[in-house]
Amino acid sequence: MKVENIKRQDNLVTFEVEDTYSVLDLAIDKKYRELSKKVKIAGFRPGKVPKGHFINYYGFEHLSYEALIDLLNDAYPQLVDDHHFEVIDSPKEIQILNLKENEPFRVSISVEVRPEIKIKNYKGIRLEKNAVKVSKEDVQQEIQSFLEEQSTFIEDEKASIKDGDLVTVDMVSVIDGEPFEHWTKNNEDIKVGNSIIDKKFDDELIGHQLGDQSTFSVLFPDEGTYNKEIAGKIVEFNVTIKRIKTKTVPKLENELVSNKTDLKTVDEYKKSVEEKLRSQQEITANNKLKEDLANEIVDLVKDVIPEVMIKHEVEDMIRHMENGLRQYNLQLNAYLSMTGKTLDELRADYHEEAIKSVKYTLGLESIAKLEKLVVSEAELQAEIEEQLKFETDEEKKGIYRTRMESMKETIKEPVLKRKVVDWLLENAKIKKK
Repeated sequence: MKVENIKRQDNLVTFEVEDTYSVLDLAIDKKYRELSKKVKIAGFRPGKVPKGHFINYYGFEHLSYEALIDLLNDAYPQLVDDHHFEVIDSPKEIQILNLKENEPFRVSISVEVRPEIKIKNYKGIRLEKNAVKVSKEDVQQEIQSFLEEQSTFIEDEKASIKDGDLVTVDMVSVIDGEPFEHWTKNNEDIKVGNSIIDKKFDDELIGHQLGDQSTFSVLFPDEGTYNKEIAGKIVEFNVTIKRIKTKTVPKLENELVSNKTDLKTVDEYKKSVEEKLRSQQEITANNKLKEDLANEIVDLVKDVIPEVMIKHEVEDMIRHMENGLRQYNLQLNAYLSMTGKTLDELRADYHEEAIKSVKYTLGLESIAKLEKLVVSEAELQAEIEEQLKFETDEEKKGIYRTRMESMKETIKEPVLKRKVVDWLLENAKIKKK
């Protein structure tokens, strides 16, 4: 097909497509054979209708139009690729300029393409990076968390409940005079100070002893309450203490270190904790630096973003969210029901984030073009090997590698993004704070 009269206005590209009638005639014949098997015409079995009779019944213009659409659908991806149209949606308009019998057909197509971002002042961006400072208090807090994890729980019939103890209870809950089955249970284990109900609930248990029965109320505010059944409601609880296991936190000693870690002494463990915290802080500081850089790039993109790109990004975000929910055996509809939101409200929540995400991506793409940054074949192969490094089965690794080789353009995108970010950071003015 011949493509002519390419015009661009903002993000809309319009072009004309022309080809010989013989090409269309073949498509018409193919469409006739397809439809003749489906369209019921009196006196003829499916697929046995003579072409002339079928055209008289179906209409030549109607048949030619459908054949033309099939022809364009088949040719469109290659046309777009050959002329480097970075389309972002289906064609907005298809206008038939000529569809006369025995004459070349001609069609005008209008389609939205990626905007041409004009970004400036991206070199020498001023940023601040948090300094890495590991204090003795940080190390001690990490050690205490480790010791808490090694705690043991011993049943004690004479103990009074304190924070951190493991308690078994029978509990009945009531809302507005009606039983609330979700929190009406027997032999429920609760870790005081870390239960899934509420801190106020846990606080009511502190000080009680084995066999005690306690009745109390907890108000769950509208804001911040994940379960909409109890949001803004007062829940009445009747709790009976059936068992108390007190928590014992061990001391930090060489024996504990050697039993629970790959290290041998307390000094070695303290040093490893400090190194781990330093590494974590460095990662956090770098992530914050990249987040600040992303915000700067978004602010530099002044162009109007096509709404269809924002819509696609929102849908991508929701799909990503669905995948995350599935890891917890939760469906999107169930999540929406729990949060009291509609799908449209969820889309609205993601709208602003989607705008920033699209602006950031377009900004990085524009900088890559301006600075002639590309992903080399060696960098691409390195990325493929990085993604395969945890696969130990060589046969599977070969299959995955072949699959990735066919997805090079998709794999290139995140690699190029990282390369542009690294370039921006190398050329930024970074001040430590």
